[in-house]
Amino acid sequence: LLVLVASVASGRWQRARESVLLRVLGASRRQVMQVLLVEYAALGVVAAATGVVLALASTAALAVWVFHVPFVASPWPALVALVAVTFLTTLTGILTSRGITTGSDPNS
Repeated sequence: LLVLVASVASGRWQRARESVLLRVLGASRRQVMQVLLVEYAALGVVAAATGVVLALASTAALAVWVFHVPFVASPWPALVALVAVTFLTTLTGILTSRGITTGSDPNS
């Protein structure tokens, strides 16, 4: 999660350039923010799904091959992780994108 947050935060300059391009092409501030929201939400879903799949696979491998017990997966922790990571990624992305659509300096 920490690497994902750092990745989102480091993309601020690229988001500023994309925002300027979209604005030049006629997009409103609201449309630019909607694009950013969808982009960060998609990034969060992909990151969360990847994490859940890797966690379930490694847990299953440990249960079967190391502990010699049957693996029983509960859907609730996976669902909570999926929702939480998606929300946190979207929130972090939107917070780091503050000021981009208003035309302020992207280096600030």
